[in-house]
Amino acid sequence: MEVSLSLGSESFLKWLDYANDPIFIFAVAGDGPPGNYINVNTAASEVLGYTKEEFLTMKPADLTPPHRLSHLMRMMQKILTDGQVTFEGVYTTVDGVEIPFEYNARFIEIGGRGAVLSIARDMSARKKAEEELRESEARYRVLVELLPDMVAVLHDGLIEFVNQAGQALIGAPDVGQLLGQPIARFVRSGHQESGASPLRHLRQMGDKLTPNANEYALVRFDGTRMDVEVQSTVIMYGGKSAQLIIVRDMTERKRVQHVIHHMAYYDHLTELPNRRLFHERLEQAVQIAHSAGGKLAVLFLDLDRFKILNDALGHDVGDLLLKDAGQRLQACVPPEALAARLGGDEFTVLIPHLENREEATDCASRIVAEIASRPFVINGYELFVTTSVGISYFAQDGQTVADLLRYADTAMYRAKSQGGNRFECYHDTMLIEDTPLSHIYMEHELHKALDTGELHLVYQPKVSARTGRIVGVETLLRWTHSTMGTIPPSEFIPLAEQTGLIRSIGQFVIREVCAQLRRWEEIGRAPLPVSVNLSVRQFQDSDLVDTVAGIVHDAGIDPRWIEFEITETLLMENTEVAMESLHALHRMGMRISIDDFGTGFSSFSYLNQFPIDTLKIDQSFISNLKSGRRAKSILLAMLRLGQSLGMKVVAEGVETFEQVAFLQRHGCAELQGYYFHRPLKVEHLEAELDRMNEMV
Repeated sequence: MEVSLSLGSESFLKWLDYANDPIFIFAVAGDGPPGNYINVNTAASEVLGYTKEEFLTMKPADLTPPHRLSHLMRMMQKILTDGQVTFEGVYTTVDGVEIPFEYNARFIEIGGRGAVLSIARDMSARKKAEEELRESEARYRVLVELLPDMVAVLHDGLIEFVNQAGQALIGAPDVGQLLGQPIARFVRSGHQESGASPLRHLRQMGDKLTPNANEYALVRFDGTRMDVEVQSTVIMYGGKSAQLIIVRDMTERKRVQHVIHHMAYYDHLTELPNRRLFHERLEQAVQIAHSAGGKLAVLFLDLDRFKILNDALGHDVGDLLLKDAGQRLQACVPPEALAARLGGDEFTVLIPHLENREEATDCASRIVAEIASRPFVINGYELFVTTSVGISYFAQDGQTVADLLRYADTAMYRAKSQGGNRFECYHDTMLIEDTPLSHIYMEHELHKALDTGELHLVYQPKVSARTGRIVGVETLLRWTHSTMGTIPPSEFIPLAEQTGLIRSIGQFVIREVCAQLRRWEEIGRAPLPVSVNLSVRQFQDSDLVDTVAGIVHDAGIDPRWIEFEITETLLMENTEVAMESLHALHRMGMRISIDDFGTGFSSFSYLNQFPIDTLKIDQSFISNLKSGRRAKSILLAMLRLGQSLGMKVVAEGVETFEQVAFLQRHGCAELQGYYFHRPLKVEHLEAELDRMNEMV
């Protein structure tokens, strides 16, 4: 149907200019190419940049890129044939920019002459969006293909898409053999053997991927199975709802988990359960016995004179001996029992569900006999070794893990004190204090404490008498035993002095102090002077100065933050040795303090001979302040003596406000005691320092 328009009609021209899209009218004659433009609207001029006058001198071919001319001619033929056609084309602006348009063109007559009316819709935005969409889809497809995990899209449980990683995971020859296949053929829940689909469960996982993926079995093309985890979510795919699943191979993760579990719960040398696993199993057994009214036994054993063999033949031989002993032990315990290595040459056995005491004593008897039955042949050595075993029973001897281990350990030491190569059952007379057995036991446990981390430091703050702020700390050693709990220093320090362990313990304390100073420096915390007590036995060590210098050097700290506290007795009994060592330490930059000042010798000549920086007045003089004028006069004399010698004076054992007021009034520099702070763990000390800094 032809449309006749009057080119000169005012309504027609107004109609053209009201349109937002470019409109072109150009002449056409017969089946020839399009002729000149007859008219265009304002939008055409604005979009392409030509004036209306310029358009009237041009043809559509002038605006069409050369490579699109043939397409333009084909569309012209369709217009002449069909009367109307919609097609995509390109026009070039006055600046040479090609703009894609969708043309709706129809044949019309104007004043009896043939023409084409073409309404052009700018497709730039749509084309750009389509291109961006294609690029986005391409990027996501590349990303999906690069993923190491299987990614698949399911419609009604059938695989519609799967990436190359999925093909490799399943072991299919090509992706095409997976498309259209039910997911249930490959992914099955752990108990499924029939191939029932896990699709319902996948759908129940929700409409988003969660970190708590579910575990399944993946059946590969060749029939082999592997553990996988599957995450699922709902997506739109191909215009309809679909399910996206991610399948991850868990083989390596399970292997690593097994390795980590083994490292955490088993001894690397003997392959027996370690202390951690034994404690957990014993805790479980105790709970069950509590609730069911049952019984159990704990055996504690070590190898007699193992330390002598280990020191004489070397740790390599000692390790092999422990490994072989662990194998012999394992062969002696009942199937339901648990044998473990706690550390060193110490082993334990848990016998749960005990019917009678003879089960435990029979097991202990077998262990003693098996260890001693034949020599251990290691690296050409024939080693005849025996063992001592202690037994404790739940609930006769104890009802907690700590008690059962403690009592079995105590019984083992009784067996050892009787010559070894035997077992003993615990009874309550074994823990009588001040017996040779208790001293042997404590000495052995103190040896172990250095290796097991039972020894730790706390810090007693010193505060400025003027401001009350912490200006230094004194290091104090604490021992928390695995079965006996907290052991006071008054019990283990004298033992350490008697046995010579104080040297190793002293080195441990200095290392820990230097390490703590280093940690404070690394995190940007202001350093704090730290006092360390030195004993008589440490001063008898000719390597004391070199040892301290080496530790400080290795830690890389400034030695001026360390102060050594010594007693008057130490100075007077070891004058030459003490003088040489103290001067050497002082030259290195460390400070020297006299601890418990006033409780030793009455001669003060050492104050002039030794490089002393600080006097610490013993707490007995502080506590005696309330006893009268004489006590105050003595304390004042001490304060004035220190001040006159240019030494810093510290009062320890300060516990009352009256003591604080007196010491402040008479110029004591620093105060230390429970009135201000009890000994603090390092994290509590740091928190207190931070609190004070916030108050400034």
